[in-house]
Amino acid sequence: METCLLDDAARAFEVFCWSKGLSPRTVSTYAAAIRKLTDFLPCEPGADQVVPNRTEVREFVVHLSSSGLSRASVGIHVRSIKVFLSFLYREGMVAEDLASCIPVPRAGHKVPVALCEADVRSLLSAVRGPSWCDVRNTAMLMLFLDTGLRLAELVGLSVEDVNLNEWRILLKNGKGARDRTLFIGQALHRSLRRWLEVRGTSCHTDALFVTRSGQRHDPRNVERIVSRLAARAGVAARTTPHILRHTAAVNYIRHGGDPFTLQRLLGHSDIRTTRIYVEMGSDDVRRAHAKAGPLDRLLT
Repeated sequence: METCLLDDAARAFEVFCWSKGLSPRTVSTYAAAIRKLTDFLPCEPGADQVVPNRTEVREFVVHLSSSGLSRASVGIHVRSIKVFLSFLYREGMVAEDLASCIPVPRAGHKVPVALCEADVRSLLSAVRGPSWCDVRNTAMLMLFLDTGLRLAELVGLSVEDVNLNEWRILLKNGKGARDRTLFIGQALHRSLRRWLEVRGTSCHTDALFVTRSGQRHDPRNVERIVSRLAARAGVAARTTPHILRHTAAVNYIRHGGDPFTLQRLLGHSDIRTTRIYVEMGSDDVRRAHAKAGPLDRLLT
């Protein structure tokens, strides 16, 4: 078998990723890991780099683990390289399945952060105003808190995706290029209806949420808005769109929702990702039992 050059392999893999319909973010994540691998591998000046051997792959994993990256970041890079190397083996570009020799480091058990109910009320109270921005920001906050959608999904929404008559939103090309339906509660329904009334029709885009100049919001702008509103509301806890997503999920479980339905609402491909919210909600059950346990109440 001819020697496989790393640049050629990377280009072939990128074409494969786009042909599979992977999201730009996923392709970018894979490319970043391959760049790290390229930078790590030794190469003589002017020479072409070749695909690493088994020893070099293992040394690269050790290098990542000792580079100061978080365990989660190391895991992302390692999984990306495994996907890349598996592709090369399947395509016959290398003779050995190098991915099989790479163990993926465990990322550890990280409990998501969620806002308490008092902070949620304070946050919503901070935008109860008649201004155009207040109406828009209220709708954005409520959409995060009622549906648990991701930041990228919110900024990608268009006006036509919202069906107030059927109380639902069609989320197109969510994470993993999957469509799903978001259902709307009464408070969110009122907020979206009010926003669509004041949004106007002279915008330069069909985006649901727009800036003052009529342009689609970018993710960083929405993050700044949420942070600013939290500061205005006096919420001391760190507040981001993703924390609002966690908050929506935890409250769904606290108020009687089941994890299997929550998995579909959040767009999780694996139920194990959703189980962490069940564990967070169980703390409320524990506190409630300690306060009102049937037997303890009878014997005291």
